[in-house]
Amino acid sequence: MRRLVLALLLLAGCGVQVREASAVQPNPARALHSVDEIPQSVTLYIYQRDHLLSRDYQLRNSASFVVVSRDRLRFHVGIVRREEDDADTVSWDAWLEDAHGHRIARGEREVAHVDRISVGWALYPYRVDDSWCRQTRPCLRRLDPGRVFDVYEGRADYVFTAPDLATSQDDGFTLVLRRGGVEYRYAWLFGGHTEVRHYGRTKVDDDVGTLAIPGPYTVVAGTKYESDRW
Repeated sequence: MRRLVLALLLLAGCGVQVREASAVQPNPARALHSVDEIPQSVTLYIYQRDHLLSRDYQLRNSASFVVVSRDRLRFHVGIVRREEDDADTVSWDAWLEDAHGHRIARGEREVAHVDRISVGWALYPYRVDDSWCRQTRPCLRRLDPGRVFDVYEGRADYVFTAPDLATSQDDGFTLVLRRGGVEYRYAWLFGGHTEVRHYGRTKVDDDVGTLAIPGPYTVVAGTKYESDRW
C-alpha cells in the first residue's frame, strides 16, 4: 500500500502545468475581404514569474493570429524565458485544437528568431511615507550598470492549413504550446462581443506596477535568426 501511494505521488508530480489565456471575440474571418478591417485576433498574454528574478518582474508570453485565407491561419507567438535555450521555439511542440478537442497539426514554423531583452529598470521600494511614489505607477529606479540583466524571447510564426479552417470553426479554437512539463493554451471563442482574460496578471500587479518583460521599460539588445545558424 505504501508503495502504491508513493507511485501515485510521483505520477502527480510529473503532471503538466497548464496555463491558459482566453478571449471571446467576433470571428476575424468575417473581415477577410474587408478593406477597412484587418482579419486578426486580439493578443493574449500569459504572465509568469521566474524564481531567480525579483518579484518586480513578470515574463510575458504572447500569441495572436491572422486569417490569411479561408484555409490558412498564421499565429504570432512569443515565448519568454530567463535562459536562451528555453525560449527558443525550436524546442516547443505546437498544435491547434478545435472546440471538440480534435488536433490540427502544425505546418510551417517561419521567421523564427530569439531576441535578447535587456532589463535596466526596477520598481522603487515602496514605503507608506512615499507620497510621490503612491501617485506614480510604476514608480521606477534605474538599475546600476552591473545589475542590468538579460532575458530571452523566442518568436516565430506558426502556420496551420486545412480546408475551410478559418470559416468552419464557429465555436473557436485553441493554440497549444508545450515543452517538458509546461503547457500554454491560448483560447479564442467566437461570439458577438469582445472579452479578454489574460493569465497570471493580478490587480495587485497592476496597482504596484509590476514590470512586464518584454514591455515599455525593456530594450531589445540583440537578435539571433534561426536561418543564420545553419
